Amino acid sequence: MLGDLLLRSGRTQARTAETDKREIVEAEDAWRTARIDGDAAFLSASTPRRAASKT
Repeated sequence: MLGDLLLRSGRTQARTAETDKREIVEAEDAWRTARIDGDAAFLSASTPRRAASKT
């Protein structure tokens, strides 16, 4: 009985740890994507634009 309870508790903790790891990976991916998007927007905004020639 106690062994079953400990086994179930261990499984729950393992699932929680896997969920936590997955959430961390997803958050890191989102952060990287936001950083890349932000860097691209900054570079785009800071790149001088050529004026359209009036011919």
